[in-house]
Amino acid sequence: MCKEHGLVELYAELVTTELNGLEEGERLLTMLAAHLEQ
Repeated sequence: MCKEHGLVELYAELVTTELNGLEEGERLLTMLAAHLEQ
């Protein structure tokens, strides 16, 4: 799986979760940041 595709999926999940609860959104945002640093 290419990096960009994984990033897009992660971001889509983040946006979806953002609607459900801030705490979960924060956790995914941290994952997204870690993903970008790789």
